[in-house]
Amino acid sequence: MKEVIAIIRPNKINATKEALAVLGFPGVNACKVVGRGKQKGITGEVTFAVNPELEKQEGGMKYVPKRMISLVVDDQD
Repeated sequence: MKEVIAIIRPNKINATKEALAVLGFPGVNACKVVGRGKQKGITGEVTFAVNPELEKQEGGMKYVPKRMISLVVDDQD
């Protein structure tokens, strides 16, 4: 068994869950997380009011809201 963990954009959670269900993986855990990658949190990526603690800093946001999903699959999958 393997655990697969992915961090995705919040607006992609439904499409991701649907795609996984079609592929035969209906069981998924999801939680809200914050972080940023090497793009340093592009403000244009988010379409909602930004918390003061997530404010823009030197060309990017400190943290960007994301969704972390995880699922357990058989080794061959």
